Amino acid sequence: MKIFLSILFSIFITFISCINCKSVIKDVGEIPENINSLIPYADSQTFSLKHSEGQIINFTVERHTREEFFDCHKCCAVITKFRVCALRFFPDYPIFNMRAEISNLDSVRFDIYFSIGNAFFNLDINEEGQLNHEIIDSILIDSIWHYNIIGLKSETYSYNNEELHADSLFYNTEKGILKIIMSNAETYTLSE
Repeated sequence: MKIFLSILFSIFITFISCINCKSVIKDVGEIPENINSLIPYADSQTFSLKHSEGQIINFTVERHTREEFFDCHKCCAVITKFRVCALRFFPDYPIFNMRAEISNLDSVRFDIYFSIGNAFFNLDINEEGQLNHEIIDSILIDSIWHYNIIGLKSETYSYNNEELHADSLFYNTEKGILKIIMSNAETYTLSE
């Protein structure tokens, strides 16, 4: 019984102390335009990807920015207010879902990730706002050369061997998604 009362008293003290907690909101500001432009899609824009069997799939982009807050789930002296630029890509044919997000949880570090179906791809950005990846010189897609390509492998490791998933993503900041390679070697490439 003493243990129960002790636990109850601890919970009560924690609750009372958080009621009187005065937090300050630290706003890290908007996502800078040079970071936003690393994902070159505008709201309502359309683009097409061609499947390796020839089918063209059109995507419509929905892009918006929202505010979010980060705290430590207890009485924090500072609560961080940051922005998330969220993009969703809606296909005209029922294949995988695609989305991307840029966030600025602090004023120095930015996070960019893509999800394609259940696969995730992260773009690392350094403090100067430059992509921190090895650049592939060029890639040829439908007789068009694309330059300054970033090749990413999926960072999701929970697949069973038979589950179809996006394995690789080829991307540049001028056109966006250039090529997706699936785990069964099928591809989706930018169709211009």
